[in-house]
Amino acid sequence: MSAAVERLAEALGLGLVETTLGVVAVLGFVVALVWGRLRRRWRSARARRQGRYARRAEVRAGRWLQKEGFELIEEQAWRDWVVRVNDDEEVVRLSADWLVERAGKRYVVEVKTGKRAPSVRNSATRRQMLEYLCAYEVDGVILMDMESGELVEVEFPVRVVRE
Repeated sequence: MSAAVERLAEALGLGLVETTLGVVAVLGFVVALVWGRLRRRWRSARARRQGRYARRAEVRAGRWLQKEGFELIEEQAWRDWVVRVNDDEEVVRLSADWLVERAGKRYVVEVKTGKRAPSVRNSATRRQMLEYLCAYEVDGVILMDMESGELVEVEFPVRVVRE
């Protein structure tokens, strides 16, 4: 490589040290670029795998809910929810996994997989369920842990006033 660097230095009219540093910098940039692209592809592939796994779990959850006596009202129940921010209205789009009914009560069911997400101790899961309780104006929210096979009704100490 030193002969190639010497020829490049001569062609560019630079010293050997400056040329070597330039070659190292360019190679470092190329390595960083390739590494970044590989990382993005790996993350994207992992996200797709996780998405497929979660989607299959949601389908299984529907069958499971029916066996538990729930009537399936809506899968992937999308809602636009209007929240006020400094007197301005912001519309946020929500998607609950299932909207179900049993014994005259309506519930949002959140299906979770993995080790941490299916717990009310997970702040993101807890906040999501509280948001659903308010936005969907349901009687309750149910957390469905597809890993352990647990179906948990979660109650929050709030009162939702329906209009």
